[in-house]
Amino acid sequence: MDNSVNRLLHHLLDKLQDESDTDQFLLESILSCYGLENLAYVTTDPSSLETRNPICKVTYSVEWQEYYQQTNAELHDPAVIYGLREIIPFEWRNVDLFDPKQLEFLNIASEFGLGENGFSIPIRDRSGARALVSMTIRHNDQKWEKYSRRYRSELVNIAYLLHERFSPKIEPENNDQQLGDNLTAREIEALQWTALGKTSEETAIILGLSRRSVNFHVNNAKQKLDTVTRSHAVARASALGLILPVL
Repeated sequence: MDNSVNRLLHHLLDKLQDESDTDQFLLESILSCYGLENLAYVTTDPSSLETRNPICKVTYSVEWQEYYQQTNAELHDPAVIYGLREIIPFEWRNVDLFDPKQLEFLNIASEFGLGENGFSIPIRDRSGARALVSMTIRHNDQKWEKYSRRYRSELVNIAYLLHERFSPKIEPENNDQQLGDNLTAREIEALQWTALGKTSEETAIILGLSRRSVNFHVNNAKQKLDTVTRSHAVARASALGLILPVL
């Protein structure tokens, strides 16, 4: 990405907390920054795929949205079926498809121009909410491999930032204490290097600590931020201004 795109994206991350910009503008800006074809965020009742009142934010065409709703396509959408039971990001091409209806779904989706490759990020948080962020792009497998190596970690962090904005907010039990107020300097440092894509081993070398100590600080930060994964902790810390967003 060139400098102008980086500036736009940093502005976008600031705006994720600003209600003055529309949700659709934010999604379209991400598409523009990363050259994506489509982007979708959905959160549903964790107990059932039958929930009919999910929160959905998508950039799909009106025609595809109408088809999806009219045919109850979520019942055969492999990204939804697989994503709402998994915990790690996955590429659509790596999902084993045994149901002919799922194969048919992907063929129809291709006819609607959803893109050649897809990438989904399942999200879990401590409130019990489950969400799924999916992205599609018009890249063949070879181009996708190169693209994924370069941008995968950034897209995962963006997914969690979107969840911070779009998910229903549950008031914390202790309203007197803001999330993140009691993070130590070491915990913030560990999160910042995690945001930079460093492993625990690399962070340990940088900070002059053991790998176990780094994991201890990151896990403490996750608990204090009321998050489950490192990516969610990084996203929430960024949203709270505790660390700088790194892209």
